[in-house]
Amino acid sequence: MLCLKNMGKRDPVLTHIMAIQGHGLKFSGKLVHSFLCKELVTSKKHEKWFVFARTPLRFSLQEYHAVTGLKISRESSSDVVKWKDDGGFWSKLLKGDGKITLKMIRKEHLKEVHNWTRVDRVGLIYLCVIMGVVMGRDEKVNIPHLYIKLVMDLDKVRKFHWGLHSYEFLVSSMQKTKKKLDNKESYILEGFTYAFQIWIMEAVPDSGEILGRRVSNSFIGPRCGNWKGLAKVSYEDIIQLEDSFDEKGDLFSVISVTGNGDVLISTNYKTKGGMEDERVDLLLQRIRGKFDWSNTEWPVLEPEETEMEEAEKEDIGSEAEMSVDDTDVVADTETSSVNVAGKSKRKIQDEGAGTRKKNLLCKRSAERKLTLDPETKSFIEGLIHTSVTFLGDRLSAQMEKMETGFTERMGKMECEVSQLREVINLTSEGRKANQSPSKSKFDQPPAKKKEIDAVMFLFRERTTLKRWKPRRVAFMTVVFSNMIKKEYNCFLECKRKYTLHSLLLEFGKGILPPHGRTQEIWNVDVDRLYVPVHVSGNHWIALCISFVTRSIDVFDCSGRKRYKEVDAFALLVPRIVKAVQPTRDQKDFTVGAYTVFYVPIGKLNKSACDCGVYAVKFIECHSLGLELALVNDDNIKEAHQRILWDLWEAANDPELVDRMSTYEPPECLSSTVEEIR
Repeated sequence: MLCLKNMGKRDPVLTHIMAIQGHGLKFSGKLVHSFLCKELVTSKKHEKWFVFARTPLRFSLQEYHAVTGLKISRESSSDVVKWKDDGGFWSKLLKGDGKITLKMIRKEHLKEVHNWTRVDRVGLIYLCVIMGVVMGRDEKVNIPHLYIKLVMDLDKVRKFHWGLHSYEFLVSSMQKTKKKLDNKESYILEGFTYAFQIWIMEAVPDSGEILGRRVSNSFIGPRCGNWKGLAKVSYEDIIQLEDSFDEKGDLFSVISVTGNGDVLISTNYKTKGGMEDERVDLLLQRIRGKFDWSNTEWPVLEPEETEMEEAEKEDIGSEAEMSVDDTDVVADTETSSVNVAGKSKRKIQDEGAGTRKKNLLCKRSAERKLTLDPETKSFIEGLIHTSVTFLGDRLSAQMEKMETGFTERMGKMECEVSQLREVINLTSEGRKANQSPSKSKFDQPPAKKKEIDAVMFLFRERTTLKRWKPRRVAFMTVVFSNMIKKEYNCFLECKRKYTLHSLLLEFGKGILPPHGRTQEIWNVDVDRLYVPVHVSGNHWIALCISFVTRSIDVFDCSGRKRYKEVDAFALLVPRIVKAVQPTRDQKDFTVGAYTVFYVPIGKLNKSACDCGVYAVKFIECHSLGLELALVNDDNIKEAHQRILWDLWEAANDPELVDRMSTYEPPECLSSTVEEIR
């Protein structure tokens, strides 16, 4: 069901919801519980107000929509309950008025899905995500027949107002939970609780920084797809953060799809049966006027300290739920129960989480409690400047010695990593004998090409040896990109009769590149691919090819928006992916061209000679989840020196040297490896 899962990730309804699981964001019951205990008392039935650091924060349909991106406007529902009998599993279940739960699916039906039709399997995926995540139902609760009827027609699923439907249920669940806040025992909050937590992380960015990290500061789309992290937070951390908060901290009372602080007046965000409250109107008026809340005293409900289950779940879809009786759709009558689960003992680690939390809390405390007089401040700045200057001089001298040592060792290093210079003669194996490659268009400086291929080898080894965190990634060589470009010419000559070169398939199976080969199959073991590409005869760019989103991100330090060489990857990579899949799955793959995005970076490389360094560093930053802005013209020289140092270290790394010493070329290269310029 691999390709079906990938289809779910690409679906316009589910893509951002599935990103929560893909990014590994952990649910924090303590953070959610601390906010539930800070609710403001209003007459509003369909929205909630909370207080943090004396600032009012609104959680309404507007904020929920900004977080989830789920549809909130109703359409005609006259045909929602209609369904077509296709003779499949779900049709038989509906005709027999049968009952089914997520637990039954997990324990019984997953063993049989290979006998189902593809339509039924797609419906199963939608039901699991909708029931277990969007609606947050307990796995023992019967799945409403309405949901089953909807997933039998994907057009109805995508038109249904899941945003409004799940939001009203979550707010209703919060209202019911009020009665349990005074109990000194665990309880379960029903609904899409991850959406509520992500709203807290967006409204109070410092809480988000403690729990995790943003995927990108330039992210566009529903905000649930822009957070990752596995950190834990305690009640003491939350109290300390709030107590040390001052005017320098960011708090966003309202959030919308257009930005933070925008109070939208839209009929789409108005719900049926909503009551007016002049106190809320006054809050919104003051929010628009950027009112200072620092001296405001609030009548906040303060329940006794309770303990909410941390809900550290193996699967994001295990949030418990009761019923949907309070929602605006016709649901099947069913019974449900709530079980209070014990705390999970599973330990999850997020590298750097403790440091992030410590740094943030110390920073906030320092901002609030420490004020330096001008004389002390001037002394500290002078001390730091002197120290940095001295350190810079020492580093410059050390780097000069290192470059000299590197140059002296180039001869030995050439022998140790010479096997990295795999180059494939494309004129052999059935290609036209009289077709010689161009010597002006695709030539690259040999030293630059070898250096980049060596770095790609180092990246592969770092991920293989788990020295780097990224998983399910692959790093290709310049050889691969050159082969793609040259094969593209053969493809254009005769598209219908074109067959993929056998060595391209070896790349797709992970047999090539031969040095540091992973034997991981594209789209099965690998989700994304990084490739350095030489374009226009004199320039280097980097590509990130995603098999999940069927897209190519182009990183170019010159800021251009079009390279015809990228078209070769957009058209040939889908064909390689399909060809290397198991035979039974190939029919589910299309060879349509991938979408190309040129990532906005700006115009860099003023020296006009560092494009290769930029390409390598863009690959490194993006694969590690770092900001591309970390590399710029001010530090590109140091970045180049760092690359040289990394290669020098690799040439003396006992583990890498041992792996290279046992290298054996794959059979596919026994008669095709030559060195060409």
